[in-house]
Amino acid sequence: MQRIGFGRIESLRVLDGQPAFDPPPRVIREVKLGAERACQGHDSPAGFTVKRAVVDLLAELTVVGSATVAIEVRHGLPARLIVEEVARD
Repeated sequence: MQRIGFGRIESLRVLDGQPAFDPPPRVIREVKLGAERACQGHDSPAGFTVKRAVVDLLAELTVVGSATVAIEVRHGLPARLIVEEVARD
C-alpha cells in the first residue's frame, strides 16, 4: 500500500480472514499530474510503525472471513474496504 500511495487494490481474495494473493489482485495507482511529488520515505521497514488504519483493515478482514474485497488506498494507507459477498437467504 505504501508503494501504491493513492489508488486501489481490487479482486483480493480473503480466505478465513487472511488475504490470499493467488491469483494476484489487481492494483490501480492514481497519479496526480502537475503537482509536486511528496517523498514517500517508506522504502525501509526499519522504524516502521503500524498505523491504526492497517490494524482496522486486518480486523475487518477477520470479520469478513471469506470474500473478495477491494481496498482504497490514500497516502499509502487503507482508507476504505469494499466487500463483495454472495447474498444469502
